[in-house]
Amino acid sequence: MSSILVDHPDDWIGIPEEWPNSRWETPYQWASELTDALSEDWSLLPDGGTAPFRDLMVSIANSLDPTAASRLYVSVDGWAGPIFIAAMAVLPTARTAGSTAAEVAGADDVDTIEAPIVGEFTTTAGVAGASCVRYFLRDEPDRVVARADFVVQLGDRFVDFFHENGDLVDFERALPRLRELAATASVGA
Repeated sequence: MSSILVDHPDDWIGIPEEWPNSRWETPYQWASELTDALSEDWSLLPDGGTAPFRDLMVSIANSLDPTAASRLYVSVDGWAGPIFIAAMAVLPTARTAGSTAAEVAGADDVDTIEAPIVGEFTTTAGVAGASCVRYFLRDEPDRVVARADFVVQLGDRFVDFFHENGDLVDFERALPRLRELAATASVGA
C-alpha cells in the first residue's frame, strides 16, 4: 500500500501522529520546542510569557481522535491567534466504495442549514479533488458552525482535509489555507 505524503505550506505546522516518536517523547516537549522556535520569529508578549500558547498547543496535540482523523495541522497568526486547526483523514476503500470525492466531502449532507456549497480543486500533482462547505446548527439553536472539506482520491483511498469553526469570520480566513494544505497531498512509494 502506498503512503500519503503532505508537503504542507510554511504557514501550516504538522503535529506528530503519535507519542513518543523519534524526536519527542510527549506533546509537551514538542510544544515547548515549537514555542521556542516561534519566539525567534515573533516578538515576545509584553509579559514575556509564552506558557499559555505552549499549553494550548499541548491541548491541540492531545486532541487527535484517531477514529475521526489520522493527523492534525495548525496554522497560527501570532501568540494571540487566531489558530486554525485542520484534520486529515485517510479513508479506507471499504468505507467509501462507489463514492465520488464530492460525496465523501459532504455534497449529499442533509443536516445542513442550506445546501452544501460544492466546488473543485486540483493538487499540485495535478489530481482533481472536490471541496464542500456546509453550515450547521450545533448545541444551541442559534449557534452556526461551518465546516469545509477538501477531498482527493489518491490511489485507492480518499484523503479528507477538514476544518470546522463556530467563528464564521475565522472560518472564511481559514478556507484558502485549507485549500493550499489539501493541494499538497500526493501518493508516496
